[in-house]
Amino acid sequence: MKKFFLSTLISSAVIFSSQLFALDFSVLAESNSNFKFYENEYSSPVLKEQESLTASLRLPFNNEGNVYFVTEGFFQYTLNADINSDNSNSSDEFLADLTLFKFSSFTKKDNFDILFSAGRFFYSDLTGIVFAQENDGAFFQINNRNFTAGIYAGYTGLLNEKNVTVLDKNNSGYSLKPDSDFYSFAAPYLTGSVFFKLPYFYKSHSFAAEVSAVKGTEGPADFSPDDSRFYGTVALDGSFTPELFYIISTTFSVNENCSLGNLTSAELSLFKGKASFTASGVFASGNKGSLSAFNGFTSSTAVYSASEMQYSSLIKGGLSLSYKLLDNLVLLASGDGVFDFGDETGFSGVQAGASCYFQLLSDVAISLDGTTFVSNKSSDENLTSVTFKVALAF
Repeated sequence: MKKFFLSTLISSAVIFSSQLFALDFSVLAESNSNFKFYENEYSSPVLKEQESLTASLRLPFNNEGNVYFVTEGFFQYTLNADINSDNSNSSDEFLADLTLFKFSSFTKKDNFDILFSAGRFFYSDLTGIVFAQENDGAFFQINNRNFTAGIYAGYTGLLNEKNVTVLDKNNSGYSLKPDSDFYSFAAPYLTGSVFFKLPYFYKSHSFAAEVSAVKGTEGPADFSPDDSRFYGTVALDGSFTPELFYIISTTFSVNENCSLGNLTSAELSLFKGKASFTASGVFASGNKGSLSAFNGFTSSTAVYSASEMQYSSLIKGGLSLSYKLLDNLVLLASGDGVFDFGDETGFSGVQAGASCYFQLLSDVAISLDGTTFVSNKSSDENLTSVTFKVALAF
């Protein structure tokens, strides 16, 4: 019996040691310098300097690597300062978060692929706008050549509200975080969704549908949102030619008062050699006619304005271009017109953006981004932003 126990112990140690050699560990250091020019007054910039360190670890449980555990966390220091002011107008902040802590398995049974994940990980709905954030929960998906189906359930109450902003039923972010704390629990919601996709709905066109729900509950934040919302989405995507692709989706939202909102988006993309061209448009309903203001769940900035408008009560349309100048250099540019579609309607303003991404070395990347918004209604909404970022992986 002792020999059996000893041999089992030695075998377990050997197996565990062999798994240790399969550990994948990486560290990413980033420096991000952002300059904001409110009301487009270029003589009075506001600086936001961020220094962060991210560590990730991946541990497979078998030789194939399709059953594994992965985790990622970061520590970030932020300095905010008015450059033309004294130090009394500056502030700093520390932030720490565990953004990924997931067990995942991918298996095949007969003609089906089965994916299961549980823990904390990023999850997005079909739109990538309504719900797109890290969350604690579980995801199950099964698919074959003809269809994909999945179910997701999660909870937001243990997230760091300083890193993930949840919108309330009035389309505003909760303000629960004390400035002195590096971790503040988010507003607690139960979240869930069910979806399916037919990848060959008609020739090269696919069809997908999803139903999602969020409900306020209790959590460590000592705050219980009195809020329930439901979302239903249908989407089509596919290609007209080998170079011309499209995506169309529409989402209807219903809250506890049975108010109906709508978010509809469409994209048409042309790929030519090293370049791609995209025409896109978004409609987010406002309080007009039979529709109410659309209310997403994850905070997502729709406009480069000073107020950082959410996807609600607006119409936006424009063009974007990307060009791979070199194998390690990509250029992007975009422009949009923005219209109000709420209690008041009309032309709101124009915005433009440009980006440059340069892979200096295999483990060093540099990027430069610039955006500007010019309001047709109030100079208070005018904003120009320039961001320089350096990332080093090791």
